[in-house]
Amino acid sequence: MYALHGFFIGAEQWTQEIHVPQTIEDAFAKGTRPMIVDAHYRTIPDRLSRGLVGHSMGGYGATRIGMRHPDVFGSLYIMSPCCLSFSKMKPMDAATEKAVRALKSPADSASLPWYVRPQLALAAAWSPDPRKPPLYLDLPYHGTHTSAVAYRVQNHVLPFFSRTLCFERCN
Repeated sequence: MYALHGFFIGAEQWTQEIHVPQTIEDAFAKGTRPMIVDAHYRTIPDRLSRGLVGHSMGGYGATRIGMRHPDVFGSLYIMSPCCLSFSKMKPMDAATEKAVRALKSPADSASLPWYVRPQLALAAAWSPDPRKPPLYLDLPYHGTHTSAVAYRVQNHVLPFFSRTLCFERCN
């Protein structure tokens, strides 16, 4: 897994903020498959064995690099990407989120407040999930741009790559 940090911090500060190595070791202890994280080692020379994650400006970079080099990276995880989200959108309150989760069909979304529908469109574009009818998407993470980044790395990012990457020769 290759990791890209945000614009205003360096790699050393980012690894401190996400509590490396403890975050990674805790993910492994919870069942995430061991993997090389952001270092220089020999790897399986196959795109299906390489993942790219980025946060903030690194999320934007991971999107651009991943789209331009699908021959190099088989999985991408984008966290709070700069320049790709509507950061000034009004967040969903608990009642609105409950109403979204209770929808029975996409047409039912017309009854939601106007500001929620663009959020659902963004979620459908950036985080589709065919296992979650009726909207087939993941709702945005709770919190702010920088909240719970270590938690997300440990409990979402690393397990995602554990499920999506090939850990043996992929041919």
